[in-house]
Formats: sequence, C-alpha cells, structure tokens
Amino acid sequence: MHRPYFRSLVPAALLALALMLPGLASAGDVPAAGADYCNADFDLRACLRQARLPQNWRQIAAEVQAEVNKMPYRTDDVRYGRGEYWEQADVQGGDCEDYALEKLRRLVAAGFPIERLRLATVLVEPMGSFTRGNRNHVVLVIDAPDDQYILDNRFRTVVPIPALIGQLYTLRHIQRIGGSKQWVTWKFS
Repeated sequence: MHRPYFRSLVPAALLALALMLPGLASAGDVPAAGADYCNADFDLRACLRQARLPQNWRQIAAEVQAEVNKMPYRTDDVRYGRGEYWEQADVQGGDCEDYALEKLRRLVAAGFPIERLRLATVLVEPMGSFTRGNRNHVVLVIDAPDDQYILDNRFRTVVPIPALIGQLYTLRHIQRIGGSKQWVTWKFS
C-alpha cells in the first residue's frame, strides 16, 4: 500500500477477503471454519492448537510463495487506472495486497486452516525498486506452532518474522485471527 490513507483501506481489505472466501461475510468475527472452537471470547493460542497446518506446510508455503511471486508487480494505478484496489493477483499481476490475497486463497485451497493465515500491515524500509522511502505494505502471516512466518512479494522465500523486525519492518496491524473482520495493533511476542 502506497497511499497515506491506510486507515480507509482496512475495510476494503476485509470486503475483498469476505468476497474471496465463501461464508466469511456472514460468519461474524470468525469464519465458519473456526466457529466451533473460536467464539467471540476465544483464546488465540487455544484456537490455534485446534487449527492444524498440513504436515508439509513449509513445502506448500514455499511453493505458493514462489508461484505467486512470479506474477508481475503492477500498481493499482497502472493495472486498474485508479488508486488502491484490493483484488487477488493473477497473470496480469498486482501489488502487495493482491499478492497477499492470492497467497491466502491458494493456501486455504491447499488445506491450511484460515485461522492460521492472517493479513497484516507493516511499515517497510526502502528495498530496491519496490519502495521509495518508508511506506505501508501488506503481507500474509502464517501462525505456525514454532513461530510466525511472512509471505511477502519482496522476498523469494518464506521468512520468519524475527528476521525482519527492526531491520526492514515496523509492525502495524494484523487480523485478530485469520479470516477475522477485526484488526488489532500487531505486537510480536
């Protein structure tokens, strides 16, 4: 995201996510997939214990990361002729939130529980042609049993969050739980 009006984009992201994932728009704060063990007062750690990743999750995540990152990077201004527009990346490309949405869609289709996949915003430092000065950026986070990992269109591999905090990323906001309509200030622990 490269616009100064970040706060107005969160509802757009949720709408895009709701349209992308069946049943999410009417499921309340948590998608139907997690409704049986993740209620409004859920304990995130307890909820995630119930939502198991596929056994070969690292391999699947790496493949999705590589496949989606092959798509061309195109800003919304170039692709749609307008400012911020949240849509899944495709063969015509996309920008950061589009990559994150497409990775989310593919991982859910591969059997990842939505509860373990969260969209997040970070402030990024300049890095190559993707950034000029610090700017808002959208990534996909996998809540794995051993750590949190980021799928970011700026990196070839899936990266553990501790490797990025304080060097390239300043954490901003993250979905309360994957698929949630609630966003919270992101504090890595």
